[in-house]
Amino acid sequence: MLTIERQNQILAALQKQQFVRTNELAEELNTSLSTIRRDLKEMEELGLLRRCHGGAQLVSSRIDEEKLSDKTTFQMEAKLKIGVVAAKKIKPRSVIFLDAGSTTLQMIPHLAGKEITVVTNSIIHANQLMQHHIPTYIIGGMIKENTQAIINTTALEQLQQFHFDYAFVGANAIDVQDGFMTPDPEEASIKKVAIQHSGQAYVLTDHTKFDRSSFVTFSALEDAKIITDFCPEALRQEIQEKTQLEELL
Repeated sequence: MLTIERQNQILAALQKQQFVRTNELAEELNTSLSTIRRDLKEMEELGLLRRCHGGAQLVSSRIDEEKLSDKTTFQMEAKLKIGVVAAKKIKPRSVIFLDAGSTTLQMIPHLAGKEITVVTNSIIHANQLMQHHIPTYIIGGMIKENTQAIINTTALEQLQQFHFDYAFVGANAIDVQDGFMTPDPEEASIKKVAIQHSGQAYVLTDHTKFDRSSFVTFSALEDAKIITDFCPEALRQEIQEKTQLEELL
C-alpha cells in the first residue's frame, strides 16, 4: 500500500471515530507500528491530526464539536424515548445530576411534579428546568461555547461537594474495553466526578455511539447502567457481562 493511500485511510478512520489507536491502525492496515508512527508524525506536521498517548485525534475534534442545537435534531425519536424511560427511574424527593447533552435534555419535560432537586452543568438545561418549575442548582465555571456546558476546575470543585441519588450523563462513544468516552478532557472530568458521587449512574445514548472511540475515557462500563434505543447485536453479550443494558426495542 502506498503511503498516501495508507494516510488517507488513517484520516478516514479519524473522521469517523475522532480518535484512533496506533496498534489498531497497524493491525487494520497490515503494517508495522513504526510505519504507523511515521505516518502520524507526517500527518501531524501537515496539521491533519494531533498525536497523543497511544494514538491520534483530529485537530478539529474539540473545536468542531457539534452545537447542542445540531445534536438535538440527530436521532431525535430515539432521544425522546430514552428521555421518557430515564425520567421514570427517579424516585420522589431525589437529588439528581443532569449532564449537559441533547439526550439528557429530553428528560426535563418528564421531571415536573416529581419533587426532586437537580444539579446541572448546562445553561440550556437550567433554563428548561426553571421553565418546568423544578428546583435547580447550576455549577459555576467556564462556559463551553458550542454546547453551553460549564467546565474547568472551578466547576469540578463545586461538583465534588454534592452527592446524588442519580446521575444521568451522555457519551460520545462506547467501547467494550475502553468504556464511556468523550472528546473533551474537561467535560470528561465533570462526567467522571458526577458518576463517582452518585448512588446510581445512567449513561443515555442512542445506538450510533456503540463500537466507537473518542479521546478520553471518563468511566468504565461497570460504573453506569446504559439506556439506549438498541445495542448492536455483535456487542450485546459483551456489554451485558459488564453492566445493565436497557434497550427500547
